Amino acid sequence: MRIPSLILLSALLSGASVLHAAPVKPAATKSSDDPTFARGTPVPAWAAPLADAPATKREDPVVLRLSDTQVRVAPTPVVLRSRVIQVNERSSLSRIGQFAINYLPKHQKLSLHKVAILRGGEVLDRTATVNIRLLDREQGLEQGMYGGARSAQLLMDDVRIGDALWVVYSVEGENPVFGNAWSGEFSLESDEPIELIRLTVTHPKDKPLYWRQLGDFRKDEIKPEVDTVGNQERLRFELRGVDAVESEAAISSDYLPIRMIQFSPYADWHGVAAWANTLFPQPSRSPELDKLVATFRKQPTLEAQASEALRWVQDEIRYFSVSIGENSHRPQAPDVVLKHRYGDCKDKSYLLTTMLNQLGIAARPVLVNAQGPKVPGKVLPTATWFDHAIVRLELDGKVYFVDPTRSSERGPISQRPVVLPDGLGLVVDGATTALAPLPPERLEQPTFDVTEKISVVAMDGPGKLDLTETYRARWANWAREHYAGLSERETRNELIALLDKQYPGATLNGKPRFVDDAEANTYQVIVQYDLPKPITKKDDVYSIDYDTKVVAGTLQVPGKVTRNFPLALAPTHHRYRLQIDWPGDMRMVGSSAARDIENPHFSMHQEYSIIGNRTELLVDYMVSSSTVPAADVPALQQAAKQLNTAMEASFRLPEYATVKEDGRTIPLRHLAAVRNAIVDGERMRHFDFSQLGDAAQLQQFCAAAADAVDLRPINGAAGRLLRQGVTAMEKYMQQRGIRRCLAQLDFAWGDYERAQTFYEADAPLKDDDALLAELAWARALSGNADGALEASQRYIAARIKSGALDVYDLTQVLALYARTGKPLPADLRNRAARYAEGPWPRPVLAYQLGKLKEDALLAYADRQQFDQRDRMLSDAWFYIAQQRYAGGDVAGARKALNWVRMHGIFGTPQLHQALGELWHADYGDADYRNGMIADQEGESRKALELLERAAARGHGAAMKALAAKYQDGSGVSKDVQRAAALFRQAGEHGDTGAMNSLGVMYESGEGVERSEALSIEWISKAAEIGDFYASRNIGWRYRRGTGVPMDGAIARRYLTDAAELGNDNAQSELADVFLNGEGVAVDYPMANYWARRAIDGGSVHGKAILGYLYAYGRGEKKDATTAVGLWQSAAASGDSMAQFQLGLAYSNGLGVEKDSRKARNFLRQAADAGNLYGRIYFDDLVMRDDPGKKEVERVIDSFTKLANAGVANAAELLSQYYANGIGVAKDAGQAERWAKLATGKVASAASTEAAPH
Repeated sequence: MRIPSLILLSALLSGASVLHAAPVKPAATKSSDDPTFARGTPVPAWAAPLADAPATKREDPVVLRLSDTQVRVAPTPVVLRSRVIQVNERSSLSRIGQFAINYLPKHQKLSLHKVAILRGGEVLDRTATVNIRLLDREQGLEQGMYGGARSAQLLMDDVRIGDALWVVYSVEGENPVFGNAWSGEFSLESDEPIELIRLTVTHPKDKPLYWRQLGDFRKDEIKPEVDTVGNQERLRFELRGVDAVESEAAISSDYLPIRMIQFSPYADWHGVAAWANTLFPQPSRSPELDKLVATFRKQPTLEAQASEALRWVQDEIRYFSVSIGENSHRPQAPDVVLKHRYGDCKDKSYLLTTMLNQLGIAARPVLVNAQGPKVPGKVLPTATWFDHAIVRLELDGKVYFVDPTRSSERGPISQRPVVLPDGLGLVVDGATTALAPLPPERLEQPTFDVTEKISVVAMDGPGKLDLTETYRARWANWAREHYAGLSERETRNELIALLDKQYPGATLNGKPRFVDDAEANTYQVIVQYDLPKPITKKDDVYSIDYDTKVVAGTLQVPGKVTRNFPLALAPTHHRYRLQIDWPGDMRMVGSSAARDIENPHFSMHQEYSIIGNRTELLVDYMVSSSTVPAADVPALQQAAKQLNTAMEASFRLPEYATVKEDGRTIPLRHLAAVRNAIVDGERMRHFDFSQLGDAAQLQQFCAAAADAVDLRPINGAAGRLLRQGVTAMEKYMQQRGIRRCLAQLDFAWGDYERAQTFYEADAPLKDDDALLAELAWARALSGNADGALEASQRYIAARIKSGALDVYDLTQVLALYARTGKPLPADLRNRAARYAEGPWPRPVLAYQLGKLKEDALLAYADRQQFDQRDRMLSDAWFYIAQQRYAGGDVAGARKALNWVRMHGIFGTPQLHQALGELWHADYGDADYRNGMIADQEGESRKALELLERAAARGHGAAMKALAAKYQDGSGVSKDVQRAAALFRQAGEHGDTGAMNSLGVMYESGEGVERSEALSIEWISKAAEIGDFYASRNIGWRYRRGTGVPMDGAIARRYLTDAAELGNDNAQSELADVFLNGEGVAVDYPMANYWARRAIDGGSVHGKAILGYLYAYGRGEKKDATTAVGLWQSAAASGDSMAQFQLGLAYSNGLGVEKDSRKARNFLRQAADAGNLYGRIYFDDLVMRDDPGKKEVERVIDSFTKLANAGVANAAELLSQYYANGIGVAKDAGQAERWAKLATGKVASAASTEAAPH
């Protein structure tokens, strides 16, 4: 039932020029071969005198001088039209040279009363001579629509500029399907100016006729003249000097740009529904239909049955419309449609509702206006404003609307695309009293979703791109039809063209795959491309281009934005996701950003994250409005310009973000430290703190301090220098910026109370200042929840306003609300819940919202690769700590924060805050803090009183401090039993230092009964939570097999924890582990790193290891002189490895002149200190210095035992002795035996227990 649109701007007016109307007295000439057309007949007698056509001074190309329409409402209605159309430009002569009059010959008759050319003062009558051809007008035939329309084509001879065509004709008759209930709509404006427009409607007084003025642009009320002619009422509407209504592109479908008068015989929609109900009677049953319905019943559910019936009608009944006469609105019977296997919308709807009702599913046809879905809500109840039919059905108490004319649609009905969103329809049912609203568009899921994954192995090499395009809902329907209609060659060309602009020369790798998921109604195109060289480099910056493909073509803003009518948009939701895996030498600690463009009509959210060598981007784009008011179009155009950067752009990363080959194994935590914090720590060594009053110096110091403050767990020197700088800063308190800097440092230290006094000391913080977010946390963590939320709300509001609110902003604010115990505002909850599949840290938001469990969050992070895993776990544990605090699990929260302290990524806000919170957990208690200060100042009684008061409140650190005093007898009588009891009590309150101390007491039996098992249990418990002494202690045990099985991997894990917490002994041991490959591959860069950290913390042994690395060029440029200097410093402090290495240096002349005496002396010192290799090489010197028999026997016996135990150096020396007769008789067999034993056994490189070959 495709009815041509009733809202045509000029077709309803057919042009007009207004002039004096001459009397119509030509002889009647009736067409001999068509009874529906007559030429030259007189104007009907019932008509009022035709209006005179006014002259015009307008110079428009076409002027409608007269539009006089008269309507006689009767059982056979008649519409009489008199038009005068003047043409003023040559280009418009065709407007009168070929004039068409359309009618429906099945039930209408056309009478042509007058045709004339008005030229100057002449009336050139062409009624009898005009060439007329009657043409069938089946313009929709190719689309399967046959309506029986006919056009009388008037071909005018000799028309000139300035001529006016005068045409008078009438159309008699109406489609009988409407049952003598006449309705009509008449335009009062056109896209051409009108000098006089008159509309006269005459109807019987005893038959009500309702009228309404329509039009959304010019709304001046037009009042009719009403009079009575016998038993007829006559309404006359008249306008003069009507300006043209200029047409505009893309007018909203529910907007009526011109004024018109609508007439209807119906008082309400119930009457229209009653009429429509007669068109769809209950059909008789047919065997063929029953058989078909029986196949649908095999589906397991009613929805599945309904979905299958809908699919069958959509796919098996070909669309073809024969809408002649009553068939314009009256459908064919279902069994007829089934037999023919074709039908139009009404036929298909009738068939579908019949089948659904037989299945027990309530269903009715619905009349709608497909071209203007909301227009029926503006007009009088009428039968003529509908051009399409759909179906309403009920399933499980829910109402659905489906369109049986759609093709390639799949999935259950509940998942099908919405039909004519937000439109209005008339349910064909005798009980209907009003229009039914159709559901709004569903845009929760993207209708078009693009995912691209680019991987590149080398910066200057080729790459691969995996593309997945997912089409949903009506887009899936389009994709099915589109790709099914392409040849293989056309498909390849189209897919290559998608990327050719960004990556010239890209080729398909294999055949594309097409995945059609009927159940979900999605269609996927999956393609892999080979990219010649996707990475470009310019000015030390690497870049990769991308094109989102989701914005183009969605906002068709016309060139002329100043307009009269609202602009039509197509609501849609598109999403683009990009993942770039750069080459492995690209390593970023992590950064993220977001950008929002929001206005009433569309929104674009863009967020990205970069961690390690992976870049992830999300672009979510939605057109939410179907209509843009005319006044908003210029603003829309300006806003749309901002989308350009979201369409085509590039990711650019600096060259300094790459690492050399030996830097790939350094964990991300330490890579950041090497790049930033360590550098800043080194810079701080050279600061002249007396110059901090200078603004530039202050700025440099604050920048360095911001990173160095986080480094304090692994770099004691940086921490000490930082405190010196802070002390120096306090002399310049009046210097602008000093207090701001101190606020940041105090926050990092966890002194939130003091920090709050500095944040706004110089000036109030601006709403978009990042320090405002920090201030919010300082307030929250010192107990001021309301003040915290006030600051946070200001900051978040500013971020939203600027369109820069990113995901980390959201994770922080959600954590803040959780910590303060305040309910999360709905707006923030909604923002956090969006884009669940976005880049990290989106999963953190899911966890905070309760949509992801703690173990699932950790598992997600743990599944990632290398740098991504480290950063994600760092973030995850921090936010887990916040949730645990919010849930009252203080011990669990501290354990999580300790994990961050040990493994978090340097330079990240999460580690920054975790360190401060841990400090505040202890020192935030005033009694404990003041008690410790009093103890340091020698006020033992005051310290004891304050610590006991804090301990009584369950403060674990205070209990531990008291225990230490009783253990040492410091300010109290020594009482080791009480000390042990207090350590236990503190440990039970979660203090890890107390746990370790209790474990040590069990090891020695001090104050408790000695127990190796309990010692290991308490120390292990402390180590697991994150105590650096305990971690070192238990790592030491596993490394040596003391009380536990020897296990290099476990030893490394605990030593790493202790090293991360700043234990310099653990740091030097860990350097040993990496140097010797104990439980891990040999890793010189990591050995170097930890040796340096150990030195910063005051470790002597770190110097010995670093010296070895310099001496043999392992991870450092070979420098024997520097090596010897380090060894000499360490040896002077008693380090046996340094003594041993100096012995070898003097023996071999490495960095020093050979000196056998010094060599023997240093080797003896190493041997006496218990260094195994010092003993071996000292004994070797003894063997080569003509020793006595007993000495030879002692050395041979010692070396034999060591060689059999696997010490390669001892086996190698034994082989030399027997081969060369050194201290023993030559024995080739023994020499070969020991040489074989030494082969394949590689001695450890350098440690207190090993030495290089």
